[in-house]
Amino acid sequence: MQTKPSVVYLLKQVVLGVIVGVAIVAMLALFSSLLEFFRQLSSLEFFGVSFGLYASLLLGFLVAFVVAVQLTTSGKPGSGTHYMLESLHLKDGRMALRDTLFKPVASILTIASGGSAGLEGPSLVLGGGIGYKLHNLLGTEAKTAMLAGAAAGLSAVFRAPLTGITFALEIPFKRDIYAGVYLEAGIASVTAYMLSNTLLRGERIFTVTAAAPSGVSISVVGIALAIGILMAAVSVLYVYLYERAEELLHIALTEPGLAIFVPLMGATLVYSVGVVAPEALGVGYDFMSEIYSGAVEATVPVLVAIFVAKLAATIATFAFGGSGGLFIPAIFMGSTLGYAVGLGLGVDPRITAILGASALLAGSHKVLLSPVIFIAETVGPGQIIPALIAASTSYFFSGGHSLMSPQPMIRIEEAEVALERIVYTLPPEMRRIAKRIKIRSIMIPDPVRLTTTMTVSEAVELYARNPFRMLPVVDPDGRLVGVTTLEHLLAVEEEEGMKRLNEIELEAPLTASPNDSVIEVAERMIEEGIDHVYIVNERGRLVGVITGVDIVRMFLKLLPLHEVARPRRRYPYLT
Repeated sequence: MQTKPSVVYLLKQVVLGVIVGVAIVAMLALFSSLLEFFRQLSSLEFFGVSFGLYASLLLGFLVAFVVAVQLTTSGKPGSGTHYMLESLHLKDGRMALRDTLFKPVASILTIASGGSAGLEGPSLVLGGGIGYKLHNLLGTEAKTAMLAGAAAGLSAVFRAPLTGITFALEIPFKRDIYAGVYLEAGIASVTAYMLSNTLLRGERIFTVTAAAPSGVSISVVGIALAIGILMAAVSVLYVYLYERAEELLHIALTEPGLAIFVPLMGATLVYSVGVVAPEALGVGYDFMSEIYSGAVEATVPVLVAIFVAKLAATIATFAFGGSGGLFIPAIFMGSTLGYAVGLGLGVDPRITAILGASALLAGSHKVLLSPVIFIAETVGPGQIIPALIAASTSYFFSGGHSLMSPQPMIRIEEAEVALERIVYTLPPEMRRIAKRIKIRSIMIPDPVRLTTTMTVSEAVELYARNPFRMLPVVDPDGRLVGVTTLEHLLAVEEEEGMKRLNEIELEAPLTASPNDSVIEVAERMIEEGIDHVYIVNERGRLVGVITGVDIVRMFLKLLPLHEVARPRRRYPYLT
């Protein structure tokens, strides 16, 4: 972003919003046409038996799978949000034109035929791809333009501009925000929303006929806390099952002869779920509209069964060749389970549905404000405070678990980018090798260290003799007690130069055992945003140090550079 954006610069962001808004409306028109086609196909009978739904799912999954595998650069189906984050963190915001066009096509084929996924996935890819392609014209860096376009796409597809803005700020990191895109995302999102809302004649994704009442009471706050804890547990389960789904998909895609059966398995499993609980198929807007209106007449066991069915359908969709988004399935599951909790407790289920939706999205995606704003924009603002309490509780208690695997904990420094890119793009076979390599085999033994008995001035002198800016501090027995930087010591030297290091504040170090695996240590470094890990033995004594650069060099020796830069495998046996 420019330091002092000009009027021309701002108008260029408006142009981005207009283009993305038109593209999203066109995508929704194609989706509506495909949805009608698959609905008609689903109603057909074969020899007096209704197999139309299965035929619809099979055709949709098959075509979507072939499009994703053969026509995109990644050569695999999956979540659009994942692809956006991979582009942001691993490719400097670059999105190939083929992916911008064909990944959304694969997604809307999946969803229109009955697959359980959300339209935010294709909207993020379409908007983000347009933003990247126009970044030179817009006068912004590729990452900023891509995220602004993605925000505009989300805003247009949900008709929720604030959701688009906050999601673009929150989704890149688990515990940080991408503040640099605030202005561009804001302008593009509002513009795309206004255009799509006009062209779609004010159509909302949810039709709420009787909104939940407003107001906050002590009892509602207590329920919000309880639902937040419940949804934190559900989030962890959701993430675990999704990760297993990704592993299944990779095995199927990399084993010759198995890939052709992927869409068949996906269609069969989703069909089996849909026969029992048809509400679990597709995006589920109609069912959620009934929930938020309090019009669902079902018992608690039935609602729990629908929740389980939606979870199963979503995992089956993404494990076996489907594409789309995970945002709306989380909203559906959280709403359904929350509604069941409300009925069970004898409170207004519309309120608990809102709390459940906000909490599950926050816990599973590691976004705090986006769920609350989404509910406020699409359902109503009556329960903002309880929803924020539920979302915050789930966000906290679900820990670092997230559906978004390419989502670092915090913004990382440039020195750590290479490590992040290699770790997040390692082929599974290389990851298995890295799990067997112990950190002791590549650590730097007996590193330079400071001692707690040194004065600040003596420590500065030691820095002057060594090319380091961060050093560990050990006690007289060699046990690691902290780390400090040259900058910190210089800041305190003038007033506290004669103090010993055990008398000043030290930073807590990131430590590992000599027997920890390289991949485990690397992932912790990325999660914590720290470039140095100090290796201590069972007695806490410092025995070595490892840096991100050391791990990168090890991987480059094991893996050819072209595979690090482009770690994918094509599937010629499908052609």
